[in-house]
Amino acid sequence: MFVRQRPSSDLVVSLRATLQKLAENFRSAEDKPMMAELRSLLLLHIADLDNVEVSQEQESALKR
Repeated sequence: MFVRQRPSSDLVVSLRATLQKLAENFRSAEDKPMMAELRSLLLLHIADLDNVEVSQEQESALKR
């Protein structure tokens, strides 16, 4: 089975929306450390995707 890969920009938008929903719906002080860790992981993943996208754009520009 072939799964079509989403463009990095779509993933970044989706991850940012997830972060926003977490921030809006988070209420439990008990889970605060776990949520902080999840937020950090999502932000790191977003940064990685942004870096990949920038690298691909630069590579593309060099090939022209």
